Amino acid sequence: MAQDSKKGFLLYYDYRKHLSLLSDAERGKLLMALLNYGERGDMPEDLDGMAFMAFSFITGQMDRDAQKYADTCRKRSEAGKQGGRPKKETGKQDKAKKANAYSEKQTEAKKGDTEKETDTETVTETDTEKGKESSTPYPLKGGQQDPVPYSKIVELYHSICTSYPKLRAVEGNREKQIAARWKKYKSLDTFRELFEKAEASDFLKGENDRAWTADFDWLIRPTNMSKVLEGKYDSGSKPRSGTTQSQTGGKPSTMDVLAGIIADEEGGGVFD
Repeated sequence: MAQDSKKGFLLYYDYRKHLSLLSDAERGKLLMALLNYGERGDMPEDLDGMAFMAFSFITGQMDRDAQKYADTCRKRSEAGKQGGRPKKETGKQDKAKKANAYSEKQTEAKKGDTEKETDTETVTETDTEKGKESSTPYPLKGGQQDPVPYSKIVELYHSICTSYPKLRAVEGNREKQIAARWKKYKSLDTFRELFEKAEASDFLKGENDRAWTADFDWLIRPTNMSKVLEGKYDSGSKPRSGTTQSQTGGKPSTMDVLAGIIADEEGGGVFD
């Protein structure tokens, strides 16, 4: 859960009874692991037992809090684009508005039935055109030249990556990540290749030293997507003792992956 703009995360008093079961050293390691996860999305390699269990349920709540924060920011941004709350009218403006309204009513009373029919037709046509504009399946965002085919990308993922968790919604940070990757690649074939490589990778499906499994959100992070497309997670022979993936060209161990990703600017660790 790498943070986009937040400077911290919430810790709840309810955690006290769970953390009291840990030693001071375990609590210290847990705190540093939570900071690394919140800031960069890193998963710890030195927690085990009860400390790792505490890390698991605390980061789960952190993810829910982050999603709620992202949804709130998105709603505020949309409200801001619409101009926000209208300004309160002054006394003079209110009087002028009432006078104009009275004048308009007097004018409308003198119009004939023919003009009323014309007005009705004009309003109906205008409303119809607005309805057509609002029915666009994929809205253009941020000056994009092409709409983002969210549903087609999700359909590809579900049809190809049958070994991975299915998606239930596309919103918040997930929506932003899809839009960013589409802006870069602009090709459904690239996403198809990504999902096919992921489905063919034993490592990403859990055959690693921590039984960790990737998911959709991990696959579409910028660094991770590039490495999957480059074949870094293709199935192959395991590295020999004392060698790294780059020396053997084989399947990486979890330690190899962490060492190569821990410094990524987006915090896109293998266990995001």
